[in-house]
Amino acid sequence: MSTSYARTNPVTLTAASRLQTALSYAAYAMPALWLLFFLVAPVVIVLVVSVLTPTISGYIYQFTLQNYRDLLSSSSFLQTILTTLTNAIITTLLALIFGYPIAYYLAFSLPNLRLRFAFFSLLSPHSSQAPSFAL
Repeated sequence: MSTSYARTNPVTLTAASRLQTALSYAAYAMPALWLLFFLVAPVVIVLVVSVLTPTISGYIYQFTLQNYRDLLSSSSFLQTILTTLTNAIITTLLALIFGYPIAYYLAFSLPNLRLRFAFFSLLSPHSSQAPSFAL
């Protein structure tokens, strides 16, 4: 009984592996490019514009920190930052106080996976509808 094995050309195999490597790099690069274009670029643009001198018709390309001085000396800005931090701390504490016991219950107290999934699906739509309030 004779078995014939197909012999592959090493040059073709190397070219195919190079193509596969290039495609895998491209697959990894797509999310990075997406983040670069939609996250990093707008932040850089805002930071650059924030140090330019504003005019009534646009910006003069002259470096200034006056915009930041005006912002940090504004009492309404400081009050807004204080309110935001207070709300963030309260929200974090409430999530810790209520979230951990519910997660523990889901992970260890429910007997089977079907009940865990049912309980989770019952709670998850309501998590985004929490009341918002300002202190």
